[in-house]
Amino acid sequence: MLYIILFLSFIVFIYKILFWLYTFQLKEYRFDRFREYAFTKQWKKAFFNIFFILETPIFLISLIAVYQKIAWNHLITSISEQLYIPILLLLILEIFYILFKFKRKSIFKPIFTWRIKLLLIVSSLIFLILWTLVIFKINFLTSTFILFSILFPYLYIFLANILTLAIINFKKNKILDLASEKSKKITDMKKIAITWSYWKSAVKEFLSQILDSKYQVLKTPENINTEMWVADIILKKLDNKYDFFVAEMWAYKVWEIELLWNIVNHKDAFLTAIWTQHLWLFWSQNNIIQAKTEIIQKVMKNSWILYANYDNPEIQKIPFGEHINIVKYWIENKKADAISKIIKHDINSTIFDFSYKNYKHTFEVNILWEHNVLNLTWVIAFCLDNWMNLEEIKKAILNIKLPYDSYWIKDFEVTNKNGTFKLKIISSTRNLSVASLITWANILSEISGKKILIIEDILELWKQAKEIHKNVWKKIWKKDINYIHFVWANYSNSILEWLMEAYFEWNFSINWIFKEDIKEDCTIMFLWKRTTKYLKDFN
Repeated sequence: MLYIILFLSFIVFIYKILFWLYTFQLKEYRFDRFREYAFTKQWKKAFFNIFFILETPIFLISLIAVYQKIAWNHLITSISEQLYIPILLLLILEIFYILFKFKRKSIFKPIFTWRIKLLLIVSSLIFLILWTLVIFKINFLTSTFILFSILFPYLYIFLANILTLAIINFKKNKILDLASEKSKKITDMKKIAITWSYWKSAVKEFLSQILDSKYQVLKTPENINTEMWVADIILKKLDNKYDFFVAEMWAYKVWEIELLWNIVNHKDAFLTAIWTQHLWLFWSQNNIIQAKTEIIQKVMKNSWILYANYDNPEIQKIPFGEHINIVKYWIENKKADAISKIIKHDINSTIFDFSYKNYKHTFEVNILWEHNVLNLTWVIAFCLDNWMNLEEIKKAILNIKLPYDSYWIKDFEVTNKNGTFKLKIISSTRNLSVASLITWANILSEISGKKILIIEDILELWKQAKEIHKNVWKKIWKKDINYIHFVWANYSNSILEWLMEAYFEWNFSINWIFKEDIKEDCTIMFLWKRTTKYLKDFN
C-alpha cells in the first residue's frame, strides 16, 4: 500500500506543481508579485480548497505522532501506518478530480520555457530524494512527508528556485547581453519604446498597424513586455529587413527600465499613462514617478524624442525641464503640442479633429471613446514625424483594430423560459485601470435600456486599494447602471457599503447573470479577464 500511496502522491504533486509554476510564471518569477497575489481571494480559493480542508487534520495528526516519536521515543510507527488508509482514499479522490479537470481541459499549466523545465525537474528531484530518505531511513515520517508535499508544493518551487538561481542568472544575463549586442548592431531601423502603467498594448497595436500599412514593422507580441520576453523577440526575429521595431516595456522596480532600454537601444519613447496601479510593487506613487525619470534622463542625454500623455495628471507632475525634446499630447487642450477634439461618436465609430504643428485634419476611426482618441493623438503625431503623410494615415486609421479581440460588440437574440430578448454584449477583457473603468461606465451610461456591468476589481493597489475603489465607485454610481456583478472581487462588500453611503439607488444589486435569467432586452458589459467565463454563456 505504501508504494501505491507514494506513486499517487507524486501524480498529485506534479499536478499541483504545474499549477503553482503557472502562477509563478504569470507573476514573472517575482516573489514581490507572488507576495501580492497571496493577499487576494484568488490565492485563498487556490490554497484553501476542499482537499486542503480534508487533508490538513490528517497532516496535523501525523505531526503530533512525529513529535511524540522524537520527544518521548514512543514506538508509534503504527500510528503513521494507520493513516495510510484515509490518505489513500483522499489521493484516489483527488486523482479522479484531476482526471475530471483534464477531461474538461481546465488544467492550469505553464508555458514550458527553459526556466520552467529546470524548476520542474529540480522540484521533482527534491521530492524523489526526500521520498527515498523517508522510506528507507525514517519511515515514521512517511505520512507527514506525503501530506506536506501535496499541501505545500509551492515550497518545493521556492527551494528549487533558490538552488538554481546561479544557473538562472548566468543564462539570463547571457541572453540579455546577446540581445543587447544584436540590437546595437542593427542601426538602420527606428526603435520605439512604449511604457508605463496602462494602455501600452493598445497603443503599440495602433502604432504598429498604421506603420505596417507602409513599412516593415516588428513588434513585441500581445502584452509581452519584460526583459526576457523582449530579449527573446530580439534574438529570434530582429533583423535588417524591418524599418521599425515597436517594443512594449514594463518595469517593477526603479532601475529596471534602464535595463530594458539597454536591451532595445531605442531612440524614441512614449509615456502612455501613470496611475496607482502596481503600488504594491513600487510602494509609493513617488517611486513610480521616479522610475519614469529614468526615461527623461535617457532622452535628454541622447537628444531623443519623448511623446508624453499630458492628459494624465501624474505625468504632469514630472519635472521634465527645459532641455528635453518632448511632444505633449492632450484632448482639447491648447497647451499641448498634439491635440485631438472629438466631434461625434457612437457605439461603433468616432470622428475627431486633429492638430499638430502645421497639420490639421479630421479623422474617422472604427473604435470608440476618448482614451482611444487620446492614444491615437500621439500615434498620428509620431507617424507625421516619421515620413507618413495625412492621406496615408487617414487610410490606415480606418482599418485599425483593437488588439487580440480585447474589445468587441455583438448583438444577440436569446430565447429562454421568460421569452425572447435582444442583448447587446460589450466585452473589454484585456485591461482594467481606474481611467478605463470610468470610461467604460460612461459608455454604458449612454446606452438606453437596461444595463448590466460584470466586472472584477483592480489589483496591485497595495494600501490605497480600498480608498481608490471607494473614490472610483463614487463616480460610477451616478451612471444609471441597473445591475453590477463582481467577479473575483476582493473588495465587493466594501464597494457595496460605499455605494450605499453615496445614496446609490436601491435598484443596485450584485447579481449572477446567466442566459436563462434574462427577462428583458438589455446591454451587458464585461470588464477585465475573469469575466470571460460568463461570456461563454453568450457565444
